[in-house]
Amino acid sequence: LQRGNVDRSYALDQRALAIDRAAVAPESPRLIFPLTNGAHSAYRRGNLGEADALFREALAIARRVPDDYPVEYATVEAQFARLLTDEGHLGEACTLADSARVQFVRTVGAGNWRSAMAESVLGRCLVRAGDRANGERDLREGLERLQATRLPGDLYRRDARAYLAELR
Repeated sequence: LQRGNVDRSYALDQRALAIDRAAVAPESPRLIFPLTNGAHSAYRRGNLGEADALFREALAIARRVPDDYPVEYATVEAQFARLLTDEGHLGEACTLADSARVQFVRTVGAGNWRSAMAESVLGRCLVRAGDRANGERDLREGLERLQATRLPGDLYRRDARAYLAELR
């Protein structure tokens, strides 16, 4: 997805998920990232129903083992919050994005790109929910940290810039 080839990424993620599903128990924590990756590529491809189902499956597994897999748990929350924001489910989206941000800050630090990504997702959600001041602040701070930690052209940097552009 970083290079923009959504269809290829989707096919690879779906294949990897099928292999992982065949290799482990249906509710294994090892499925959290493959499910999240599959959901994220489905989301980027516009398959929102499929993405929603995969995110919910990943989140259900992650919620059973949050202390053992904190980064995976927060990743599911942040990525799912994007989709929920797009669909207008702002209460659930903002709750998930804020939870992800807090969890990332706790586990990888406030300066990490994951924390910045979650902050930009939360900012977008807050803006759409009517809290423009806090949302815009979170968007700007998230983008600033993404620019400091991710390469130019990075997917999450592009997303954060696009979210800020929505404010105009």
